Amino acid sequence: MNKMNVVVLSGSTVGSKTRTAMNQVMEKLDKHTADATLIDLADYTIQWSDGRHYLDYDGDTKYVTQTIMDADVFTYRYTGISGIHSRNIEKRF
Repeated sequence: MNKMNVVVLSGSTVGSKTRTAMNQVMEKLDKHTADATLIDLADYTIQWSDGRHYLDYDGDTKYVTQTIMDADVFTYRYTGISGIHSRNIEKRF
């Protein structure tokens, strides 16, 4: 059985509360054999979207967008907003 490819996105670029919460999500995923990747946007330089296809970006922007697009599921948290997205479901908290 293939592991589910999960991306955990910490969307806050300041402070540490969001990263702490996403670290806890990663710990839970590790226990359930998911193939999980943590992306903390504070660690990357992301370009503003200018309408190009996501594969046309380079550097950090291409890595982050490609990683999210390749995921089966991704979960995120930023500025009090959380969500879970998959190819089949979308749920916001």
